[in-house]
Amino acid sequence: MNRAVLPFILGLPLLAAACISALAVCAALVFNPSWRADYSTATAETREVILSDGSRLTLAPRSAINVSIDGVQREVTLVRGEVFFDVVHDAQKPFEVRSDDAVIRVLGTAFDVARAENGLAVEVRDGTVGVNKQYRLTAGQRLWIDRQSGVGTQSSVAPTEVAGWINGTQFFENASVAQVIEQLDRYQRGWIVIKDPALANKRVTGLYDMRDTRRALDALVAPIGGEVSAYSPLLIVIGNTTSTTEK
Repeated sequence: MNRAVLPFILGLPLLAAACISALAVCAALVFNPSWRADYSTATAETREVILSDGSRLTLAPRSAINVSIDGVQREVTLVRGEVFFDVVHDAQKPFEVRSDDAVIRVLGTAFDVARAENGLAVEVRDGTVGVNKQYRLTAGQRLWIDRQSGVGTQSSVAPTEVAGWINGTQFFENASVAQVIEQLDRYQRGWIVIKDPALANKRVTGLYDMRDTRRALDALVAPIGGEVSAYSPLLIVIGNTTSTTEK
């Protein structure tokens, strides 16, 4: 759905907003790139894939990948979403993950790659990971590559927290509200929209249950002056408590 039309939708009566949201869902399905992927997941669905080399991949909700494994290469292209990789070691045939301009290269390790609207995140649970021949990450390290600037920022992450979403919960440290909501949106049919950019940019730290979207949203925004409003079963809006009048 084109987010430019969302302010227009928010000004419509609830029935009209619900109808437009439903039409947008249909359009999104028609143009969904996951239809052309080798493996994909739907909203709130996770999936484990075992490749021919024995490597195990776990796809997060709304994720899609293409796979190419032969006698020369082991390559996965992340089309959308997030995937946890548990790669079988093969010194003769490195394993590569590609997403836009990023190339993640390993011999055998466990790591998570998440493709977001404004960047790419790589987190390492075990082993060593190389990214774009420029960064080298070991267990407990995280790399964020900003999509607009291309600048990479490294930080620490507890190895046990890497790909926590597999068990239903995810820990965020100093993340923007927008980043957390982008993850939660994968578990929500329809859309979650933030009305106030200032609220979207606020930083939060916390553990959220990805399986209970509404509860997670309340826990996310209530402490920072936000409020959750359901305009239809397909449209949830996050606003400030002082400006939200309908719930």
